[in-house]
Amino acid sequence: MEPSPKTDKIAAVASTARLARDSGFEFVLTAVLLFGVVTIVRWVIGPSLISRAIPGIHIELVVVGAAVGLLLVGLILSPPGRASGGHTNPAISLAMWRFPHFSQATDGRLGAFS
Repeated sequence: MEPSPKTDKIAAVASTARLARDSGFEFVLTAVLLFGVVTIVRWVIGPSLISRAIPGIHIELVVVGAAVGLLLVGLILSPPGRASGGHTNPAISLAMWRFPHFSQATDGRLGAFS
């Protein structure tokens, strides 16, 4: 039994809506990630009480790396992170969806593997 044109159209609309939702999640995750990284670097390495309390640049870089790693884990494990496939770049998802050799059924999930 072949799917009807109406069923195909409904599936295409649902796929596009899901792609838009997931890309929106990725946009928000990217904004939070960029804000978080800049804030972490500013407070740990820039002029602040935290940077004065840490004795050297090498330890500051370890603290920044650990904090950014924890931020990424939190974003990936959050509900929007899980819905978007665990990556935070909507441009990749939209480009992969747009290329004709990737199906719309992937909904940007391939970006998680790139």
